[in-house]
Amino acid sequence: MFCTSILALEAFVMLFAALVAHGLRVAPLPWIWSVGAVAFVACIVGAALMRKHPGPVEILGWVIQSGLALSALLVPLALALAVVFALLWLIALRTGADIDADRVERYKAELEYYDDAVAAFEA
Repeated sequence: MFCTSILALEAFVMLFAALVAHGLRVAPLPWIWSVGAVAFVACIVGAALMRKHPGPVEILGWVIQSGLALSALLVPLALALAVVFALLWLIALRTGADIDADRVERYKAELEYYDDAVAAFEA
């Protein structure tokens, strides 16, 4: 869930980065909007698929982070965003796995508690 949130937030960053590139005229406008749209869609698709296919989406997430870092060649301020989102992505991957493991453990404990309560009620 945490990784999904990061990718969804990054989709909006990609959209606003395309607006900045448009305003600064760093490249031809069709190229700017094509790259911005592909990046936006990649973030949204990655966020949507994270729950069902986490492995390939993790790779897609790193590709998106790399793309944002490469955009710093045209818009230098994008490097700061790239560093922030790369760190957030790394934290989300590590923390998200811990959170998911804790959820599974809690779910099993709740099932055990429920089974014990039903058995006590029926006795």
